[in-house]
Amino acid sequence: MSNIIYTIGHSTILVEELFDLLKQYNITTLADIRSVPYSQFASQFNREPMEQLCHRNGINYLFLGDSLGGKPGISSVGNNGSKMDYDYISQQNYYLLGIDKLLSLIGNYRICLMCSEGLPDKCHRNLLVSKTLEKEGISVLHILPDGKTINSSELNLIKNKGQLVLF
Repeated sequence: MSNIIYTIGHSTILVEELFDLLKQYNITTLADIRSVPYSQFASQFNREPMEQLCHRNGINYLFLGDSLGGKPGISSVGNNGSKMDYDYISQQNYYLLGIDKLLSLIGNYRICLMCSEGLPDKCHRNLLVSKTLEKEGISVLHILPDGKTINSSELNLIKNKGQLVLF
């Protein structure tokens, strides 16, 4: 396999569309990095149904929300008001163990990190996890709702210019 990890946000797309996108990029392992893998509005993406759907589609399901989630269930996560302190989180042992788990799998699997945010620009998969992976020499490609991909460098360049129009 390669040193590329993909990310995707399920948002409110149809579950079939999500799996079509995963298959389009030959994903073999879906790593769920939602801190809370449940939704009132999109229950088809709840943890248990996703595990079953992955199995039916020949994709491994791996829950890493406890280590790589954007809002870890720990009282001292460095939450400054409403904004998470991702620098603080990136130094925590539980987070580093989650990164190590991904790094141990990348040689054997084509991995896609999943969160609920449709667009990656304001999601922890870009603001936290991608930054760490890139420091480790891993390329990160974000799968957008329209099926195109954008790497983190391009995404941040567009975002910093205030031109984030992805569709």
